[in-house]
Amino acid sequence: MIVSNAKLRRDASRGSSRSSNLADTDDSGFSETVVSQMLPFVARTEKTLAKEMPVQLECRNRAVRVSPRSQQRTDVEFRLAEKGTVELLIGGRTQVLPPQRLAVFWAGIPHQVLSHEATEIWSLRAPLHWVLSRPLSAAFQEGLLEGRLFFEPDVDQFRCDQFRMMLWAGDEPDSAQARAVALEVEARLLRLANSLPAKLTPLSNTDSPEQKVHSKSVAIAGRIAERHAESYSMTDFAQMLGLHPNYVMNLFRRELGTTILEYFTQHRLAHAMRLLATTKMSPREVASHSGFGSLRRFEATFRQSFKETPSVFRRRFRNR
Repeated sequence: MIVSNAKLRRDASRGSSRSSNLADTDDSGFSETVVSQMLPFVARTEKTLAKEMPVQLECRNRAVRVSPRSQQRTDVEFRLAEKGTVELLIGGRTQVLPPQRLAVFWAGIPHQVLSHEATEIWSLRAPLHWVLSRPLSAAFQEGLLEGRLFFEPDVDQFRCDQFRMMLWAGDEPDSAQARAVALEVEARLLRLANSLPAKLTPLSNTDSPEQKVHSKSVAIAGRIAERHAESYSMTDFAQMLGLHPNYVMNLFRRELGTTILEYFTQHRLAHAMRLLATTKMSPREVASHSGFGSLRRFEATFRQSFKETPSVFRRRFRNR
């Protein structure tokens, strides 16, 4: 696969060279004009790339399984299934990943596979700070951070996306190749972001045509996603749902594999990451706005979940 990847890129380069030679023979002067206009851009790009460390992007084809519990990471994930659907619970909402349509979401939002027809899926992970530093539309970036699942609208793009995934998965993780992959992934993100309307419809956990509430536990997850920053006792929360506290706790854990407290905490961490990445709030303010009782508890929970402190996480976003 690595040899074929190199050959594919060499062939593409030769094609570009032939096009360039043809342009040099054009008497209109068009080629020289384009080159002169491009030189400042090329200089800026080379300067930017020299400063930017190659980003490590992890791409692989893997088996699809029902998630034993809610998951949470800090990266952005691309998913592509060839055959069959995948039903996700993400941010308290159930959504179906259709086959042959590239999907992108932020894995900082609590998510898990509830059911699936697909047996294999392509998956690529990219660091959140890298994605947010790309020249993507505000609607796309804000949508990612609030928990939207974006789909490629054109099913005819599947073969191209499948080819890209195979190419990225086969590349060696050396610095030169990593930069090439990063540029290709950025271009794909730009195409997807540019296909979106400038203003997205408000996101809701209820009354959505995409919402497929098939159990009380999923409805409970939606309520937690909406009100995670508020402070509740288990008794108060159960009364708000009109259910007995023991029933709520046992049902939720049995069906979703996660305790209600853990699910609250995951949503609070997701909100905290949003604030750390996009605001200048102090860690203490972030802790308060995210529903944590104290700065100490927030920092300990963050470190336990992501193996780094909130300050280290925020440092990556300074150059946004």
